[in-house]
Amino acid sequence: MAKGIDVSSHQGIINWEKVRGQIDFAILRCGFGIDKEEYDDKYFKRNADECTRLGIPFGVYLYTYAENTSHASSDDDHVLRLIKNYKLEYPIFYDIEDKVQANLSSNILGDIAETFCEKIEQAGYFVGVYASKSWFMSKLTDSRFARYNKWVAQYNTTCTYGEAGKDYGMWQYASDGTVNGINGRVDMNISYIDYPTIIRNAGLNHLDNAPVVVEADQILHVGSKVVFNGVFKVDEARKPDATYPNGCIGCYATCYGKPVGQNDYIPCGPIAKCDVNGNNVDYNSTLRAGDYWKSDKQFTVIKVTKPYGNYKNGIATLSADGVEFRCDCGPLYEVSDN
Repeated sequence: MAKGIDVSSHQGIINWEKVRGQIDFAILRCGFGIDKEEYDDKYFKRNADECTRLGIPFGVYLYTYAENTSHASSDDDHVLRLIKNYKLEYPIFYDIEDKVQANLSSNILGDIAETFCEKIEQAGYFVGVYASKSWFMSKLTDSRFARYNKWVAQYNTTCTYGEAGKDYGMWQYASDGTVNGINGRVDMNISYIDYPTIIRNAGLNHLDNAPVVVEADQILHVGSKVVFNGVFKVDEARKPDATYPNGCIGCYATCYGKPVGQNDYIPCGPIAKCDVNGNNVDYNSTLRAGDYWKSDKQFTVIKVTKPYGNYKNGIATLSADGVEFRCDCGPLYEVSDN
C-alpha cells in the first residue's frame, strides 16, 4: 500500500523538495480536454520535471469533456504529446466526471472510454479510469469499464466500492489534505496495487528503452475460430456478478510462460477445472486460485489489437456464451478462419 497525492494548477507552485519525504507517489494533471496547448495544465511541465529530478514516482491524469469518440481520440493525442519525454511509473488515468457527460448513455460513455484507453494501450502505456464511486455505480456501468483499472473517489473513512486491489487499484479518500510544501488543500490517495512493479514487469510506459520484439507465430483475424492451447493455472478467482454470471478468473494466469487475459478477466462458463496434466475435466466445478483449467470449446474472434508492450502477440477480443473478454493471442490456436 502506497500513499500519494494528485495535483494540478489549482495547487500553484509546489515545493517538491518538501513534499518528497511525505508521499510515495504523485498523480499529475497533464491537461484537460482536447489536444490544444491552451488546454495544457500550466504547471504540468514544472511538476513532472521536479518529480523526475527528485525521483518521485508519478503518473498523470487528463480531465475530459469528451461527448463522443472523436473528442476522446483528441484527448489521447493531448496526453501522448505531453508525456513523451517522461518516464511514468504510475498509470495514465482518464478522468470522467464532467457535467457535459452526465446525461450520456452508459454505452456512449463506454465508447468514449474504450477509444481513449485502447489508444493509450496501443502506445504502450498502462491506462485506467478515474471517477467518483457514484459515477462508477450509476453512469460508468457499461461492461467495458470492467477491462480497465479504476481510481475511485469517495471521501469517507473507507472505500465501499468493492474490494481494494481487485475492483479498484487506487482510492482518493480526501480532497482537503494538507502536505508541507503545498499551499492550501490537496487530494489524498492510497494505492493498493504496486503499479511500478507491474508496469516494469509488463514492459509498459517505455521505462525500458529496449525495442518490443513481436513473437507471434500466427495472425488472427476477426471471425477466426480459436481454442486455448494448453493447461493454465488460476491466479485469481472472482464470484459471479452481473458482467460474469458464472464468475471469472484473474488476469495473470500463464501457460508455457505466456500471459492469458492480462488486465482482463476470463469468464468461467466456457472453461473447465482440470488437473495439472489436463485430465479430470469438470465444467461444473468452481475454480479457485491455484486450480488448473483448460477449455475444449471454440471461441470467435471479434476484434484484434496489434502487439504492444507485454502483449507481444497482440490481444484478441473473444466471444463465448454471450460474454466478451480479451486475452493475449499467444496461447490461442486457430482452428478455422472465416
